[in-house]
Amino acid sequence: MIIKRAGYICIGLMAVFSTTYASILAVSPLPLLYIDRNRSGLVSIGEALNSIDIDKRKVTGQPDCIEYFWLKDGLTAYISCPKSIK
Repeated sequence: MIIKRAGYICIGLMAVFSTTYASILAVSPLPLLYIDRNRSGLVSIGEALNSIDIDKRKVTGQPDCIEYFWLKDGLTAYISCPKSIK
C-alpha cells in the first residue's frame, strides 16, 4: 500500500514538473534556440527558468523591432523584427 502511494506521489510530482516546464517554455517570447544558451540542443530547467528573467525594449533606429534582453546583465538575448511586406 505504501509503495503504491509513493508511486502515485512520484507520478503526480512528475506531472507538475512537466506541466510547469512546458508552461515556462510556452510563454517565453524567446525562440528555443535562444533559451538554450549553451547550445546543447536540450533546454535545461535552469535555462527555462532564466528565460523568464527577460524584458523588452525598442531598438534604436529600428522602431518596428523589439529587443529582448536579460535582466541579469542587460545583454541582448534576441531581436525580433517584422518581415517587411513588399
